[in-house]
Amino acid sequence: MTYSPEDIHHRLNSQNPSDRRVAAVMIGKARHYEFLDELADLLQHDTHADVRSMGAFALDLLGRADTIPILIEALYDQSFDVRSNAGWALVNMAKRIMPQLIVPEVIQVLDDDENPHAQDMAYMVLSRIPDETARIALNRYREK
Repeated sequence: MTYSPEDIHHRLNSQNPSDRRVAAVMIGKARHYEFLDELADLLQHDTHADVRSMGAFALDLLGRADTIPILIEALYDQSFDVRSNAGWALVNMAKRIMPQLIVPEVIQVLDDDENPHAQDMAYMVLSRIPDETARIALNRYREK
């Protein structure tokens, strides 16, 4: 598998979802930060859940704090795989960077009674971040 920017660009623009999925993985594995906007676009707008899922996975590999809002939004995705990869990306970033950048945003998702699937993923994320604010939010949620 090649990781050249030209190959990635070609795959990103392909009509074939498998090509776009591979491009996302290439971007993450090769740390091609110059494709961050395109990767975010895949996660937010691609019509195929497996492409969006790999977009979240690749953002996890890149580990950039500026992608946190996009990953939070992905917790609301219809696809469990997308929510799961976004959730794990948030957990990993909280551990690598700083929990306080992520925990308040995830607590807002946990408190959103309109979307139980997003709540479930927010619960998973918070339960895996060693942070007192996260623990308090989880206890409050369980007492509901």
